[in-house]
Amino acid sequence: EKIDQRFFGAPFTHDPFHPIRELQDEWNKNMTRIFNPGWLTCLDKSMSKWLIKWTCPGFVFCPRKPWPFGNEYHTPGCVVTTIISMVELVEGKTRPTE
Repeated sequence: EKIDQRFFGAPFTHDPFHPIRELQDEWNKNMTRIFNPGWLTCLDKSMSKWLIKWTCPGFVFCPRKPWPFGNEYHTPGCVVTTIISMVELVEGKTRPTE
């Protein structure tokens, strides 16, 4: 029997991305339901700034970026409307196994 994780908060396994995973999943579901991108889509590989490595789950160093420390996101967007249609956090090695 599965216990509802929403009732108890964080899952029982160590998942550093749990606080944002639900938000990301709901955003993607909602955008799939309400938005149909145009004929041209662009993939943006964005970085969110982070200053302290030990407080950032999924901390990455990406030397090709203007600010190379933080979290990396893949965000496809519609070129016609300039609306981001999906968000995917690059989790790397810190993603927990199922």
